[in-house]
Amino acid sequence: MTRGISAIDLRFPRINKSLKDDFGSYAIKPNNLLCKTISDIKKVVLNIGIIADIVLDPYTIHGHDGVLDTDGLVDNGKTVEILTKQALILADAGCDILAHS
Repeated sequence: MTRGISAIDLRFPRINKSLKDDFGSYAIKPNNLLCKTISDIKKVVLNIGIIADIVLDPYTIHGHDGVLDTDGLVDNGKTVEILTKQALILADAGCDILAHS
């Protein structure tokens, strides 16, 4: 029962530091915390929409929302590639709306 709540927004998961790296690789693992949470919620609450962020800063050791090049600048090409993969795994987990922050 959703008690009138039609959707929830899941943002900025707290990730263990040991799972963070320069590329935010944990963000594109199908069994990551956010994907497991989405999947678990969908199994229990059938009629709820789930919104999730396509975002890398919770997953990177440097805290930026992108992959940095050797000069410390955001590598847009690599960042978009990873964010695209993240969007696909979130959708596969059951996310209904993909957002960016």
